[in-house]
This record gives sequence, structure tokens and C-alpha cells, in this order.
Amino acid sequence: MINEDFFDGLQDEIAGELRRKEYRLKKLQEAKELLERERTYDTVRPRQVLSYLTPLKFLEQWKEKENQGKQGVYFAYLSNFVSKSR
Repeated sequence: MINEDFFDGLQDEIAGELRRKEYRLKKLQEAKELLERERTYDTVRPRQVLSYLTPLKFLEQWKEKENQGKQGVYFAYLSNFVSKSR
């Protein structure tokens, strides 16, 4: 016959493992939320230094100007933005 202490220990071990997995899952969910906020901040939120354009919109306009050979001021803004983000 198996000792009851064995089952109690096994039950405690399983419960502990479930708590650890639940903790890891919460941390993973928090990390995903943080990445989504960073994505929004880095791509969607307008910036004063970019003449209140979003970084994506600014990049689109800069590429259009670059294709037309008129990158001048836009290049300066972009290099300033890139150097600050590092």
C-alpha cells in the first residue's frame, strides 16, 4: 500500500508546478502587452520632432521625397529621430 504522505507530497508538487506555470503565463501576457504599447509608441504616436507626423507617415513621406531627389530637411529630421531612439 502507498503511503498517504506520498500522495500529499505529490499533490503539493503538482499544485506548485501549476502556480509556477500560471505565474509564467501572467508574465508572458504582460510582456505581450508591453510589446504592443511599444509598437504603438514607436509607430502610431505622432512626434513633435517629425512635424507631428507618426513615424510611419513620416517615413512614407521621406521615401517619396527621396525618390524625387528632395530629401534635404527630411533626412536631417530622420537622422535626428534615429539617433535619439538609440
